[in-house]
Amino acid sequence: MSDVVGILEATTDGSGEDHPATWALRKADRTCAHVRTDTIASVRPAPGRIQRPRAADIGIEQLEQIASTGWQPLERLVLGDWYLRAADGFTGRANSVLPLGDVGIPLDAALADIEAFYRTRALPAKIQVPLPLRAKLDESLGERGWLAENTTAVMTADIDDVLARHDDRDDRNDRGDRIAPHTVIFDDAPSDAWMATYSYRGEPIPAIAKDVMTNTAHPVFVSIADSDVSDGGDELVAVARGAIAGSWFGITALDVVSQHRRQRLATTLVHALLTHAREQGCRFIYLQVAKENVGARAMYDNLGFTQHHHYHYRVKPVASPGNPSEVAR
Repeated sequence: MSDVVGILEATTDGSGEDHPATWALRKADRTCAHVRTDTIASVRPAPGRIQRPRAADIGIEQLEQIASTGWQPLERLVLGDWYLRAADGFTGRANSVLPLGDVGIPLDAALADIEAFYRTRALPAKIQVPLPLRAKLDESLGERGWLAENTTAVMTADIDDVLARHDDRDDRNDRGDRIAPHTVIFDDAPSDAWMATYSYRGEPIPAIAKDVMTNTAHPVFVSIADSDVSDGGDELVAVARGAIAGSWFGITALDVVSQHRRQRLATTLVHALLTHAREQGCRFIYLQVAKENVGARAMYDNLGFTQHHHYHYRVKPVASPGNPSEVAR
């Protein structure tokens, strides 16, 4: 028997004997211990005081593990410590490999298994590479001709800090006009209006998207209706989604209808989600935003988020049937 002393950072649900349920505890030296719940004999409050961690203290691997529980695929295969994920092509995160830890076999053999997995599902072989954590893997994939795309910043913040900054700001839009308060609607599942409002990278989402978005333990869906709709309809102008993982809360799928942007609707949704998260016992927040989305990144910077790390995808080039020398992306 032995003790692990620390602050409970996150819990993960088990998915079988190879990946049992675990607790992640942040120790005084800021390292993280992963404890299988089936090995825990007793739990008690820790004696003395432990310096409470900040969001930025978490390791890249642990944060990616947490984020993977907030946006899960419909199908997952475990290869060593890597997750092969598929969901009919909806979003890169749900249709790529998450390479955490040791794959357990030589890299070329692992890549052959990965290519076969995605080939049978008519999907491109894709690996989400967290950086700088997996810099050597990224270099090896580049040497093998795998192409880099869709660089994404992973941003974090302490929930109390973001909420305090929001409470102190002046509620005016970019034109200087004072903004009337908006009513935020909360749901456990996305309504038809919510689904119709959200677009992924500017494109309508497929029917499978609802299954992906609800495939997590504690999802919450928020929206703002158009205050000018006088017939009592449910035309929405802004939507977002959140998911809880222990003391962490993730924001995803935030979208504002184009003609209603620059009215701080996105900020209102973030504030509402974080208020909800704090009420549920969460302390930290994460989100992912495309590097080229300058406007969104500026908003999150202004709210108090900082970049924790980034990732991009490495995609295996596939020869076009019409021209074997042509690379199809």
